Amino acid sequence: MKLLKKISQTCLLSLMFVGAGPAVAATTIDIAQSYNLEAVPVGPNRNDDTSGWSSFDAFTVQSGDTVNWNIDFAGNQQLTLTGMMSIFPWFRTAESDTINMTGTMNLLGADGSVLFSASKTDSNGSIHLGQFMRSSDFGALPPSITFAGIQYIGTVNSWATGDLSKTYDQTRMRWSAASASVSQFQASVPEPTTWAMMLLGFGFVGGAMRSVKRKQKLTVSYA
Repeated sequence: MKLLKKISQTCLLSLMFVGAGPAVAATTIDIAQSYNLEAVPVGPNRNDDTSGWSSFDAFTVQSGDTVNWNIDFAGNQQLTLTGMMSIFPWFRTAESDTINMTGTMNLLGADGSVLFSASKTDSNGSIHLGQFMRSSDFGALPPSITFAGIQYIGTVNSWATGDLSKTYDQTRMRWSAASASVSQFQASVPEPTTWAMMLLGFGFVGGAMRSVKRKQKLTVSYA
């Protein structure tokens, strides 16, 4: 009897290991998009706009995966929100489900620096991937903020239905503020000293090339 019991226990453990299968390693999915703020009229409230986005390939996310999403406003655009209440860029799936995520949203300056940042863990539904960030999530914001892009880094913790993965194929933009406007920032221009160094470098390169050409010339003499 003891022998049969040991055999049964061994078989049960073997089945458990086989059924579990190999663990799937979590991955980071990098997505970069540009977004034209003026593809639709700019107003204090933007509700799930689908216009103005550059294309991207649909992607499948598994529980434990991280999405690193970088949004650059097209054509040197920058967005000014006065009295911002919330902001919510998000990916859409065709499958309705509530998602729980841990993430950070960074509002970026023209040089890519982080101007304002918000982090939290919460659930959003029912077709979203992303997190609805309120002004309070960013801490003490000034009355008016201006930024030139958004970075969202979010890790999927779970879906309410218990699904292990979902596919996302569309992007949307939402914000709410007292007022909103779009302007263009000036691309950075090299300092005068930088221009001088560049011209000096070009001069050295040109002189070196002329020196090489002179050395390569053949001298022909006649008796």
